[in-house]
Amino acid sequence: MAVNSNGKRPLEMPIDHPKIKLCIKTQDGDEVYYRVRRDRKIHSLLMAYCKEKNFEYEVMRFVYDGRRLDVKKTPDEIGMEDEDSIDAFTHGSGGGYLTMTLG
Repeated sequence: MAVNSNGKRPLEMPIDHPKIKLCIKTQDGDEVYYRVRRDRKIHSLLMAYCKEKNFEYEVMRFVYDGRRLDVKKTPDEIGMEDEDSIDAFTHGSGGGYLTMTLG
């Protein structure tokens, strides 16, 4: 990339990184839209989402097209298209119930 003497890119040379619009949906119906580069790992998007929503990344689960998302891949490698959705779940523990016997 050509750079002029002051170290900046000339205005007539636009940066052309293809972007994709993705939606992250939570269990309670909240939807957040992001515009991300197709060639950047999806991990950076998910970290930004967690930071914005004040969620701990380690307890979140992200699912795309019925499968857990591989965060080391880019949207192009995953096969994502514009306006696709990522489902966000919090990792739950428990789920059973306690049976009490009365005597």
